[in-house]
Amino acid sequence: MPRSKFASLGRQSREVTLEHVRKSLLIVNPVGELNMNRAILASLFSFALTTLAASAAELDYPKQVFDAVYLSEDAKTGSHTMRMVSDGKGHMRMESNANGMKSTSIMDYPNKVCTTLMETQKMAIKMPLTSNGKAQITDEASAKKENAKSLGQKTVNGHPCHGYEHVEPSGTSRIWIGDDIHYMVRSEAITPNGTIVMDLKSWSTTVPSPDLFIVPSGYKEMKMPVGSN
Repeated sequence: MPRSKFASLGRQSREVTLEHVRKSLLIVNPVGELNMNRAILASLFSFALTTLAASAAELDYPKQVFDAVYLSEDAKTGSHTMRMVSDGKGHMRMESNANGMKSTSIMDYPNKVCTTLMETQKMAIKMPLTSNGKAQITDEASAKKENAKSLGQKTVNGHPCHGYEHVEPSGTSRIWIGDDIHYMVRSEAITPNGTIVMDLKSWSTTVPSPDLFIVPSGYKEMKMPVGSN
């Protein structure tokens, strides 16, 4: 599965990749604790596509506080909602609801750990955040560093935006950053396997509860083996 250069398209952070998710599911599946079905995989893969937190080697996470809801549309997996919450201090929470299956990931950038919560199984799978060595595109300067071209200005989903595009062998990525919120408003990943579009539906700057960034009680924690990422 190709990765994009843009924050919204799975390149972010010391990013959690689809391979991380696949391996974590395979690790627990043999002991009968988890069945890897398409709904869960599609839901977790949405996190890989939308981990908008730290793309640079120095873990450049969002410094602003926000609670955002996006609608993701994919011809193969259909439409589903995703919620992203940031405390502005290096902690993010991503929730995805696809085909009635809810998945949650908690990103702890200071400690370089991503925890994926499997609610049905009451499991918390911890994985290291790994760098892809690419910077997050948030403005004209960062776009130039990544050799992305400007798409100009326009209003997207009610927000004044600047857009950027990057073309590589795996496909074309486009992202629109809100001038008012300084974060992604819309993204498109166009690849031979299809097109994935994400649109911002709501944005709040209400300070989130610290409880959103910790593993709930009653969950069994599992860690990815060293070198599995």
